[in-house]
Amino acid sequence: MDKLRLLFVDDEETDVNPALRRLKGTGAECRHIQDFDAAIDQVTTILPDMVILDLVAGDPSEGEDEGSSVFAKIWERRFCPIIFFSARLDILSDTRADHPFIRQIKKGPGGVERLMNAIAELRPHAAAMRTAEDFVLRKAAEALRDVATYAFRVHAADEKARDDAIIRSGRRRLAALMDNLSAVGGALASWEQYVIPPVSEHAQLGDILRKATATSEDPTAFRLVLTPSCDLVATKDRAPKVKSVLVARCCPPKKGIAQCSWGKAKANKLGDKIKSMMLRQGYCEGFVPLAGVKDHIPTMMADLRDLRLIPFRQIGAEGRGGYVRIASLDSPFRELIAWAYMQSACRPGLPDRDYDAWWKEIENLL
Repeated sequence: MDKLRLLFVDDEETDVNPALRRLKGTGAECRHIQDFDAAIDQVTTILPDMVILDLVAGDPSEGEDEGSSVFAKIWERRFCPIIFFSARLDILSDTRADHPFIRQIKKGPGGVERLMNAIAELRPHAAAMRTAEDFVLRKAAEALRDVATYAFRVHAADEKARDDAIIRSGRRRLAALMDNLSAVGGALASWEQYVIPPVSEHAQLGDILRKATATSEDPTAFRLVLTPSCDLVATKDRAPKVKSVLVARCCPPKKGIAQCSWGKAKANKLGDKIKSMMLRQGYCEGFVPLAGVKDHIPTMMADLRDLRLIPFRQIGAEGRGGYVRIASLDSPFRELIAWAYMQSACRPGLPDRDYDAWWKEIENLL
């Protein structure tokens, strides 16, 4: 990050001047506005790396809570790390303020020093967000540049159809460009196979469900959706093609591994077998390993041989007997589930053969 871009939103100039003077010496680009109503325009115009936001406009004991409204707009329009710097932190009731990119600093003795420490702490995260944002914007430009050529050729005489095609095709190409993992390099963390929370408003193959009344620590309360996504689309004009959804029950890893043919391997060999036969391939002997996400998903396995049917209406139902959508498996991991289930459910039944003699036959030729 070349220079840190900071936006201060505070109607009291004297409260932020000490911090502005100290930040000026660090080379940071700082802008201070006193009008809360203009804050969101500034956020979308100057694209700050971080916002330092007061909560109260006017006298702290009598002023109005303007900062919470600005926070909500930033959250929806262009999220970035935010530091609440206010004498009235007690009026902040938005549960989103517990986000790891949010800090709360109370004005008063030592407040400026704590503010400077918070800015330093959030700076690397702000740099990562700017890098990610620059990447997305660059890929969006590439997507629109490429699809426009074909949209103009195909819809040369129909301006509306051409514009609609640019929007649709541009979005789809952007998604494809973002799926090009080689563009960002590095091995994915295990939890990056998930989209949390799910993006699609419809249930999909590869969705992770949890019993609405259960905790996030219990693997047996989770289910993995196996019904094809195209059968689950439900809109006001289209009913889903199924009344029940096929799911695989989940279990603790210890239980799943114990049921595999190599599950009783010696401890010093078991790790190698799990990594080579299950984690690298993505499934093994009817079990799919699912990574854990703290407070959301336990480390577990889906048993593709332990199947259930859930009434479609129960997905998204918060009451007793219902299931909530916790996450979706991203592509290509979603396709892996379809392949793993096919391998488990559609394999041909073969009689046992004399594998020892067969191996001897092969071994003699090596």
